[in-house]
Amino acid sequence: MLGIVVDDAIVVGESIFAKRELGLPPAQAAIQGLREVLSPVTMGVLTTVLAFLPLYFTTGFFGDILWVVPVVVISVLLMSLIESFLILPAHLSGARVKRKRGTLVFVQTRLRNGLQWIIDRLYVPLLRRAVDFRYVTMATAIAIGALTIGLVRGGFVDVSIFPRIEGDNVSAKLSMVGGTAASETERVKDHILAMADQVREEFDAKTPPGEASIIRNVAGTLGSQPFGGRGGPHSGSSASGSNVAEVSLELSPGEDRSIATYAIANRWKELVGDIPSVDTLTFASSILSAGDDVSVELGHADFEKLLAATEQLKTHLGQFNGVSEIADSFEMGKRELDFELTEAGVAAGLTRQSLARQVREFYYGAEAQRVQRGRDDIKVLVRYTEEERGQLASLDELRIRLPSGEELPLATVATFSEQRGYSTLTRTDRRRIVRVTAAVNQDAADPSEINATLKEEYLPKLSQDMPGLSFSFEGAERERMESMQSLVSGMAVALFAIFALLAVQLKSYTKPLIIMAIIPLGMVGAVLGHMFLGYSLSFFSMFGVVALFGVVINDSLVLLDLINRLVREGVPIRDAVIRAGRRRFRAILFTSLTTFVGLAPMVLETSMQAQFLIPMAISLAGGVAFATFLTLLLVPALVLFREDMLHLKDWIASHVMPDHEEEPGQAAS
Repeated sequence: MLGIVVDDAIVVGESIFAKRELGLPPAQAAIQGLREVLSPVTMGVLTTVLAFLPLYFTTGFFGDILWVVPVVVISVLLMSLIESFLILPAHLSGARVKRKRGTLVFVQTRLRNGLQWIIDRLYVPLLRRAVDFRYVTMATAIAIGALTIGLVRGGFVDVSIFPRIEGDNVSAKLSMVGGTAASETERVKDHILAMADQVREEFDAKTPPGEASIIRNVAGTLGSQPFGGRGGPHSGSSASGSNVAEVSLELSPGEDRSIATYAIANRWKELVGDIPSVDTLTFASSILSAGDDVSVELGHADFEKLLAATEQLKTHLGQFNGVSEIADSFEMGKRELDFELTEAGVAAGLTRQSLARQVREFYYGAEAQRVQRGRDDIKVLVRYTEEERGQLASLDELRIRLPSGEELPLATVATFSEQRGYSTLTRTDRRRIVRVTAAVNQDAADPSEINATLKEEYLPKLSQDMPGLSFSFEGAERERMESMQSLVSGMAVALFAIFALLAVQLKSYTKPLIIMAIIPLGMVGAVLGHMFLGYSLSFFSMFGVVALFGVVINDSLVLLDLINRLVREGVPIRDAVIRAGRRRFRAILFTSLTTFVGLAPMVLETSMQAQFLIPMAISLAGGVAFATFLTLLLVPALVLFREDMLHLKDWIASHVMPDHEEEPGQAAS
């Protein structure tokens, strides 16, 4: 906002300065100069406010992060109107021109004369050619837009909906099979720690002399994953248990190292390798995460078919290049014994509850009595000895008491088998579901393309082969769809509101189209800015494009307002266009320069915490810079093109359409 907030003051100040150059007294120049631009400046601020409003109403992960941007922008814009309309004219109305000599005055004079030379010798002749050959000017603008679309579709500009935003930490989250002893989990954790030390040695050997170690600290935890909850507003909670562990690396700040965070994470993953006893092992290196790159939720009434579909999907994901960390949400629990009554047990009157209670008492114990000792209540339990409780063979000697009082061996009344239970069961709409997730190396593949392939090709075919199977996308893909839908709908509403506001101001339905024609070409500047600076077009870039809608049309509005005023004063349309361009050149140039310079620090920022805002700043800066020159040339050409269309309409009405003679007795329509 440092660059945008001064735009109103520049337009007002330039208008007052132009009146002063005509010889008006300071107070009168301030009043007339403000009155001349009062309406377009107000409309310009309101259109910018409307352009930023969709960012506030964007839902999903990114809406939770960036909603504060429009709050600040709109507040500052509305306050800038007070300064531009009241405070600035008051200051300029009391200013007195004092003739001074000195270096500053000399430089100021040379710059002003140089700018005037550019206007008279370069811009005005070019403007005359642009309006005289307006159809060539319009065709050139259309060709530039088509070429830019070709650059994106042809892959010359990278597109990554969710760009990788590196952090200064890398974490490895380990989850063993349920029931794994803590000693076994610790053994695997120690292996991961050893590979972290090897990563440190490899990368430290590549760093230039004098730089600090690339890994500053290493932390390992057993039984919990305290570092796994970072990553944004939807990060979730961490797991706990004897089968989970986590190792986290704190890296040196991104500004102080030349090696990317994801490169360290990928090398660490390679060194750790595949460990057979591991259920899941995931590596995270992004400062923000909207969820897994690939996350598909499968549902089916038949649990066995659901598990089969899960395995098929995991196998198919393994065929994609760059896909790793393929896992599912179905977690096997601890080993358990499943008892089932035999026909003899049922005939003897034994129930499942009675069987379960007696088996539990043999191992956990049955309360025989309670003994009061002081303030303590002591339970006396009768159960197997510790040695017998520690072996399954004691089940063969177990005798079950029947309702009749008779006792029979366990093998007579029941059968049992060993299996694993369920750690968790997840249901949606009363149906069991399993979520399949995977990570994608963005250097090798695009997560959006993989999700699109699954959605359009593989999953529909899998549903046909397995009737009753349902699927939906979760994770980053769902966040992308939710945020994109709300942003697109907000864009449509904002564009319609801007058009309606301009139509009311200009009292025309076609003149707003001239102003809004700059919007697509401003998007051209956003795309070219990403290409030249080496950034990928992302969802954050779209936020900048939406904000660009309101910023780029301000200059067009100021220019068109002056053209309309000159035409109303009787100036021919072509002369009005030339004179308006000449008078508004300084204001348009300086408002664009201040906006561009105000965004430059963010574009050049190297801090990791600001990386997700850089594409937004590039869209704004590139769009404003490119749209400025188009405003100064294309808008005048479009004004005369509109005039040509009006003349053509009148000519057709008078020469082509025949006049109908009135029949006798028929009233004239």
